[in-house]
Amino acid sequence: MTVWRRYGFAVLAVGTALLTATPAAAAPPATVDMRSAIEGPATVVAGELLGFQVGTIVPGPPTPTNVKMTVTLPEGTTYEGNGDGVGPCEGAIGGRTVVCIPDPEEPTQGGRQWQVAGRVAESVPTGTVLTTTVVVSSDSEETNPADNTATLTTRVVAPAATFLKVIAPAEPVVPGKPFRATVRLHYGEDAPVEKFLIAGSFDAWYSGGELVNMSADCWADPGSLMCDVPRRLEPGTDLDLVFELKTSVDPDFYRELDQTLFFRLEDFGRTISASAKITFTGVPSPSPTPSPSPTNDGNGSGSGNGGDDEQAGGGLPITGAPIASLATAGLLLVTAGAGALLLSRRRSRSSTS
Repeated sequence: MTVWRRYGFAVLAVGTALLTATPAAAAPPATVDMRSAIEGPATVVAGELLGFQVGTIVPGPPTPTNVKMTVTLPEGTTYEGNGDGVGPCEGAIGGRTVVCIPDPEEPTQGGRQWQVAGRVAESVPTGTVLTTTVVVSSDSEETNPADNTATLTTRVVAPAATFLKVIAPAEPVVPGKPFRATVRLHYGEDAPVEKFLIAGSFDAWYSGGELVNMSADCWADPGSLMCDVPRRLEPGTDLDLVFELKTSVDPDFYRELDQTLFFRLEDFGRTISASAKITFTGVPSPSPTPSPSPTNDGNGSGSGNGGDDEQAGGGLPITGAPIASLATAGLLLVTAGAGALLLSRRRSRSSTS
C-alpha cells in the first residue's frame, strides 16, 4: 500500500480494485549463495543430550523458496523431537535426520536459527568423536556449494566429579496421572556442603510437583520446579532424589508424546545437568462440557459439586498463567546454562516433606 500512496490521491481515481489487489509474488532468484552454520559443545557425556544450534542467512528480496536445513546426527545419537526455533523442525523420533524450515508465515530474508538436540546412547564409549552435519538447500541454484555444509565435532567424555543422572519411568505415562522420576546425584567435590538447590524444567504438560523422599523447600511455576534441599553432602556421596510430577489433562499440551525431563544443580559455579525422555500413552480426550444439574433446590440453584480435581493428591501446584511449550527452554537449561532464569521465579513457596 505504501507504494500506491506515493502518487497521492490521484491514484484513488483508478478504483478500489487496484488498491486492494494482492501484488504478484516476486519470482525466486535463479541463483543464491547460502551457507550453513552450527555451534555446540566440544564434549558430551554418554546417555545425555547433545544440544546445538544451526543457522543460515536467507538472502533477498526476492527470497529463495523451499529453504531447509537438513541435520544428520552422529552414529549412536538419536533425535528426541525437541527441535525448535524460527520455524518447525521435523524428524523421526529415534532417527538421525532432522529437517528445519523457516516459518512459512514469515518467508522473509535475514538470519534464521534453530535449536536441535539428540541423545547420545549410553553405550557410546568415552573418547568417541561425534560429527554432526547440517546442510542448507533451496530451490535456487547455489553459486558456492562448498559452504552449504557445516559440521560440529564433539567428544564423548566421562562424567564430571559431581554429576546427575535422571531415571525416568520405563512405562509410558498416562496424562492426568502423577508419575515419579529419580534424580541420582553423585557429589565429588573436595569439600562438603550443607545444602544444595536443584531445578527441574518441563514442557506444558507439567502441572506441579514435589520432592517426596526427603525434606526440602520447594516451589513451582509453569514449566519449572525448584527445591532447596537442606542435606549435607560429603565428598563421594551418592543420593537419590525422588520427584513426583503431576500431569495436565489438557489435550493441547500433548502434541508430542515423547517429552524430556531436565534437571540442573545450582550453586556449584558451573553447569551440572542431566535429562531423560518420557513417553505419554496418548492424547487425552477433551473434557466434556458440564451439563446442568438434574436436581433443583427450588430457589433456582442446582445441587451437586463441581470443580477441577487435577491438582488433587498433594504436591505443589504451579502458579501464574499457563504457558506454551517449554521444550526449547528446557533444552537451553541444559545446553546453555540458563538455570539462573528459574531463580527469579520464586513466586510461590511451600515446604514439603
